[in-house]
Amino acid sequence: MSFESFLNSLLSDKNYFGFVAALRQTPKEKYYKKNIWHGVEDLLKPFPNATKALHGYAYHQWDEDISFSSGNLKACYIIDEDFINGGRAFVLFNLVATDWLYVGQINEQNTYWEVEKT
Repeated sequence: MSFESFLNSLLSDKNYFGFVAALRQTPKEKYYKKNIWHGVEDLLKPFPNATKALHGYAYHQWDEDISFSSGNLKACYIIDEDFINGGRAFVLFNLVATDWLYVGQINEQNTYWEVEKT
């Protein structure tokens, strides 16, 4: 499985619902006034198999196209359209201090829209 496929599985597999739910929250660590980036390794702590996989990709070349320090993988949840695919959100994955960026998509996110009542 490629590293990008692994990231997609974190977003789509129901076993990792807690990972996606945590992405929707404000990060605990704040370096900036409006920090929206989460450390993926921290969010995977409740999921030992996913943490092991992350380390496999980071340090053991499970995907020969990428190598990185697992603590440098960050993610950001961005809600997009409420009328596409039951509410769509994007998750940006970024490796700190590199040009690498991956965009994943999550559907059925309408429940999480903040609707202003008039």
